[in-house]
Amino acid sequence: YWLVAADGGIFTYGAARFSGSIGGHVLFRPVVGMAATPDGKGYWEVAADGGIFTFGDAGFYGSMGGIPLNAPVVGMALAPGTGIRTHVYLPHYPSGSYGVDVSKFQDNASCTGTLPAAGPIRIVETNGMANAYPTPCLSHEARWAGNDLNLYTFLSYGTSAANEPGCNGDQACNFGYQAARYAVSYAASQGVDTNVVWWLDVEGAGTYWSSNPAANAQVVTGALLGLHAAGPGSVGIYTSVLGWNPIVGSFQPDVPLWVAWYTGNPTANCANALSYGAAHGDHLPTGGLWLTQYTSNGGSLDGDYAC
Repeated sequence: YWLVAADGGIFTYGAARFSGSIGGHVLFRPVVGMAATPDGKGYWEVAADGGIFTFGDAGFYGSMGGIPLNAPVVGMALAPGTGIRTHVYLPHYPSGSYGVDVSKFQDNASCTGTLPAAGPIRIVETNGMANAYPTPCLSHEARWAGNDLNLYTFLSYGTSAANEPGCNGDQACNFGYQAARYAVSYAASQGVDTNVVWWLDVEGAGTYWSSNPAANAQVVTGALLGLHAAGPGSVGIYTSVLGWNPIVGSFQPDVPLWVAWYTGNPTANCANALSYGAAHGDHLPTGGLWLTQYTSNGGSLDGDYAC
């Protein structure tokens, strides 16, 4: 077993291996607990402010460090699952809000286009394909969004042999992880705040995705892991009300949902999208319906509404 001290020092007994510690470093808050990885080759330490320190083969999936808490963290435990963070850490748009999302198609070649004085929903595309097609006017569009900025990245299928944290050697997962990091890195290179709500655009079954739903789901899993490793708080899925399961099969991550359903009736979308999808065999992500895109390029822009 391991013992952990308030300064992050680690003491090992028996077969427990030492993989490092935060002992000797200045901490904002004391360490209050730890948990070991299943193979015993690594562990996490957690501080009272929710900060996480990783050692050995323990992966970093985000933390509460720097986020105000009502009460201090008092411990941590290893949980089975994918390592995908599911709780909400950044606020979403107030219910009943309207607005639009934009991509490279809503700006001009010189990035000086007049973008609409929309409501508070302002979602900007970072890139138009996994690991490719960066939005040339991202900086201009992010300034238009201001403090209301959300970001989305268009996801597509691929594989990579370069192993990424949490993917356990799965090449589709590796690719998704890298696609997420590409989007974050590009946004940061354009001076855009990346610590906002992010959305993974998952659409185009048979065009942008393989015929293997399980492999496609691994791409999405990797992208979720990659975004959380990069630090953004809340990460959700953008997809259509009947377009999710044809791509990823029965995969239902517990993350927020931004659903496209072009009925022109956003409040009805919020009330009925999940049940309508389920009735037609499309079981959508389970983290809550946050947004609906209820018009398609109306006036060259998509209309969005917060549920």
